[in-house]
Amino acid sequence: MHHESYCKSYGFGGGIAISKMRQQKIWDNLLVKKVTKGTVFGKWVASGISLDSRNIKKGEIFVAFEGERVDGHDYVLEAFKNGAVAAIVTRIPHDCDEKKHNLIVVKDVLRALENLAIFNRKRSKAKIIAVTGSVGKTSTKEQLKLVFSKFGKTYSNIGNYNGRLGLPICLASMPLDTEYGIFELGMSYPGEMEARSKVAQPDIAIITGVFACHIENFDSLEGIAKAKAEIFRGMGKSGVAIVNGDNSYRDVLIKEAKKHDLKKIITFGEGKNNDSILTSCKALSNCTEAHAEIFSKSVKFKLMSYGIHHAVNALGVLSAVSILKLDLKIAAKALSKFNNVKGRGIIEEVVTRTGKTIHLIDDSYNANPTSVRAALVVLGEVGAGKRKLAVLSDMRELGSIAVEEHKKLREPIEKHKIDKVITVGPLMKNLYDALPEINRFKHFASYNEVVGEIDKLVENSDYVLVKGSNGTMIYELVNYLKGKK
Repeated sequence: MHHESYCKSYGFGGGIAISKMRQQKIWDNLLVKKVTKGTVFGKWVASGISLDSRNIKKGEIFVAFEGERVDGHDYVLEAFKNGAVAAIVTRIPHDCDEKKHNLIVVKDVLRALENLAIFNRKRSKAKIIAVTGSVGKTSTKEQLKLVFSKFGKTYSNIGNYNGRLGLPICLASMPLDTEYGIFELGMSYPGEMEARSKVAQPDIAIITGVFACHIENFDSLEGIAKAKAEIFRGMGKSGVAIVNGDNSYRDVLIKEAKKHDLKKIITFGEGKNNDSILTSCKALSNCTEAHAEIFSKSVKFKLMSYGIHHAVNALGVLSAVSILKLDLKIAAKALSKFNNVKGRGIIEEVVTRTGKTIHLIDDSYNANPTSVRAALVVLGEVGAGKRKLAVLSDMRELGSIAVEEHKKLREPIEKHKIDKVITVGPLMKNLYDALPEINRFKHFASYNEVVGEIDKLVENSDYVLVKGSNGTMIYELVNYLKGKK
């Protein structure tokens, strides 16, 4: 579908390409008929699967998913005009003809998609590494992709294709000659991770940590830990679990992994009782330098990003490399190319509309108490001698702990010597009221109000952090500062 509103409603960004690997035959009409048990028209071969009629590649299968507000069947003809070789539908669209168009008519589009993904996974010889966690899963996935591409043909989901539609689309599009498949698995409710895991069937599963994220959908943080641990349910007994050993729910994760008789359970973190240990981490002028012990083997690596959390998560990546008996030196060198993902902490020099040069820390993709604290650490570390300004928007989905968690942000703001704080939204008003007068800058009801005044509030050479939940649309402030609005 080409409507961006549809894509955002279901966790997709308009125009995302599923893979940058060369196109190759993955499906044909007879195999799709066998796997989906649908009625298949025409004779054809396909190189992948797409949900986006506007940016579909020639030779891909279009998925006509029927959402709450937009029906993919309305975009099937457009998909064919833009290069689709076939389309998965539950009915023949009024503007299509089975004699002219290669349609795959099924009872349930999502089920058909999952069956294609599971079949493609089972026939693949690739080692599948899945990553989840309350924070850091996307950046860890990007680290994994960087590293494993040095060892063989590597494929991964990109953007936020990690949910009930995105994950099977990616898996069903995985080229047959893939050697390493890297997949981020997301969830918001109990039971979702189990479903994702049974589609991906990981050989190695990495859990970056368990924190207050989507907690309004769970009874407790332990409930979130057990839901994350559902990632083990799709794994065979030879599978390997790699978990953050510094996390408060380490024992819960390990216990859940043992329930599924996994071959190995590995821990990583700063604590000396972990299998992989971060022994030092230092922020330099243009990178982060770290030393680690990976199963007692000394490794030095650099990251083109700031924040100890990225270095800690890199231990999970290096642990996976070691488990697969690959070269740690090559992996460490590959990590030196890692920079933050867009919207997740990239630092850019920006010239505002009024001619002021600022350093913008774009961490606007999403927010929870842990990720906000990590972002404040980074803001405190960079730009020695410059003014530090944090623009913080509401953290959503915190349920009954929301007010208190916003107030608690006062502590890291003071600890890391953040000079001024702009708060946005009704929940962040609690933080504004809790802050010392010296740190209060201004409070706004919405991102629109901030956009209207930000040019007057920033000063030349400021380091400006923008952080908040997606639903607050604080990313529009980033677009404004970059001149895109």
